Amino acid sequence: MVIKDSYELFAQVPLQMLWNFKRSRKCLFSIAITTFIFGTLFITHSWTQSPRTLLSGNPQDPAERLPTTAPDPKIPHSTCAHLPGIESIFIVLKTGATESQKKLPIHFRTLLKCVSSYVLVSDLDERVEGHPVLDVLANVSSDIVQNNKDFILYKELLRYQQESLNISDLVDTPDKVKMAWNLDKWKFLPMMTKAYQTRNDAKWYLFIEADTYIVLSTLLIWLNKLTSEKPWYIGGQSWIAGHIFAHGGTGYVISNPAMKLLTDMLAIKKKEMEELTSAEWAGDLVLAKALEQVGVDLTPSWPIFQGETPYSLDYTERHFCFPVVSYHHVDAEWIQRLWDFEQEWISEHVRYLRCDRPTLAKFLYLGYHQTDPTQ
Repeated sequence: MVIKDSYELFAQVPLQMLWNFKRSRKCLFSIAITTFIFGTLFITHSWTQSPRTLLSGNPQDPAERLPTTAPDPKIPHSTCAHLPGIESIFIVLKTGATESQKKLPIHFRTLLKCVSSYVLVSDLDERVEGHPVLDVLANVSSDIVQNNKDFILYKELLRYQQESLNISDLVDTPDKVKMAWNLDKWKFLPMMTKAYQTRNDAKWYLFIEADTYIVLSTLLIWLNKLTSEKPWYIGGQSWIAGHIFAHGGTGYVISNPAMKLLTDMLAIKKKEMEELTSAEWAGDLVLAKALEQVGVDLTPSWPIFQGETPYSLDYTERHFCFPVVSYHHVDAEWIQRLWDFEQEWISEHVRYLRCDRPTLAKFLYLGYHQTDPTQ
C-alpha cells in the first residue's frame, strides 16, 4: 500500500490530540513537545553556541529561567518509563567496527536499557561493554569478499582484529572513510535476514544507526494505531536518481509481514541481490528496491522521521506542528540529553501513552519570540 505523504499516514491514526495539519497550524499534538521545547532551548539567542554551552547550567542562559515541573517520583529521571507496545518492537542498530567502541556505549545507557529485544549489527564480530556485536557480512558470498573492491576494508578489519591493532586507525583519511561507506551498503540486506532469524514474531522492526536518536514514546503511540498485519515500510523519504527510499540514518520501520516477504525472497535470490547491491552506491536504496520486488513500497513519513538534530532543525511550519520520531547526526551528549528529557516528559505528560495536558511547547516558544513562526 502506498500512502502519498505523512499527512495521509497520520490521517489513519484516530488520536484525539491530533488536529488536521492541512487546515490548522496550531499545535495540539502533545508528543511534539520534544521538538518544540528543544527549539526553545537551542534556537533562541543561541545559534552560535555549542550544545554543551547551551545546557551547561549557566544562570544567564534563558533556558535556565524556564518554569519546570518535577518528574513523577514513581518514574525516576533517566530511567525507563512504562511504554505499552514496547514488547512488540525489535530494534536493529547498525554500526561499523571503526566507530562501535565510541558510539555504542551511550545506547546501552539510554534506549537499549529499556528494551530486551534488539540486535547490534556491524562488519566485525566483537563485544562492546559486554554486548555482542554481530558481523552481518560473514555470509556474503566468498567470491564477492575476495574480488569486490568494496571489501578491501573488511579484510583489513579482520586482519587488524587478529593482530590486535587499533581499528579506528583504518578510517584516518577521507579515502578510508569513503571505503567504510562503500562497505556499509552491504550490511542492509544481510541485517534483514539476521533480524528476522533472531526474532521472527515481532510486530515491528525498527532500524537505526549509531548516531540516530529515536523518540520511542512517540513512535509507539504511532505504531500502536497502525495495523501491523499489513506489509509496512515506513521512513523519512529521500531520492537517488528519482528513486524513493527511506533514509537509513533517519531510522525506518518494517512490519512483520513485509519482513517475511523480504527475507523469503532474499533466501532464494542471494546472487541477484548481491548483484543489485554491487551496482548501487547506497544500501538504503538497495533495501527499497528489494522491498519493491516483493510488492512493498515506501510509506513516506517525513517530517515525522527526519534527519536533523534538535539544534539544526528549522522551527518553521515545515516541522513546528508535527510530532517527531527521530533525530540524526547526534553524538553521545545529545543522545543523553534527549533521553533525559524524554523520560521526564513521559513521567509528567504521557503517562501510559495518554496525553494528560495541553501542548506546552508552543507556550514556551512564544515566551521568547512573542510571535508564532507558523502564522
